[in-house]
Amino acid sequence: MRIQRVLVAGVVAVITGLGLTACQDDGHPAGGGDTAAAPSGAAPVGTASTPPAGRTAASGTSAATGAPDGQGGAGTCSDSGVLIDDSAGHATPPEPGLASVVVSIDNTGDTCTLFGFAEVDLTTSMGHAPVQHGSDQPTAVTLAKGGRATFTIWYHPAPADRPGTKAHLLHVTPPGGTQRQTMLWPGTDLADEPDSLATTPLLEEPIGH
Repeated sequence: MRIQRVLVAGVVAVITGLGLTACQDDGHPAGGGDTAAAPSGAAPVGTASTPPAGRTAASGTSAATGAPDGQGGAGTCSDSGVLIDDSAGHATPPEPGLASVVVSIDNTGDTCTLFGFAEVDLTTSMGHAPVQHGSDQPTAVTLAKGGRATFTIWYHPAPADRPGTKAHLLHVTPPGGTQRQTMLWPGTDLADEPDSLATTPLLEEPIGH
């Protein structure tokens, strides 16, 4: 009888030990471990979390307007809310052999934002001539109703001693727009070949004030 009681006690001790081991292996330490549970909704270490809607992870810009963070609340200016004009004058050239045309974009609607480059091309006596974007970085321009933004087109004028290419029409589509506006070219004839200082026959700056 005593031998039987000893055997029963041993079996109970083994079963109890297995139960304690299972409790420690299920992710809940019995004695309170050093591992803290991650906050609800936190991304595991080493994984990428999805960027918030309407934002791009790479550039930090607003997907809706293309403007830098904090600049896009006014919304992008619409095609119907802007008026493009060629009467803004001329800018001082940064180097000899260049001439300029300054184009204005007037906001006729509610407060809105422009960001980037206009899409610009010319109709000339030699055909279609696209205007390339310059290397300056754009900044967001917020326009109240009646406000004006401008951008400059640089070109190489025809020398006085020989004819050049006649530019007839200037076509401009504002940043983010789909409708282009057309006006007469307000500059002079274009040089057929850029001079020795030239790098690009037609170049535009980003939108600015």
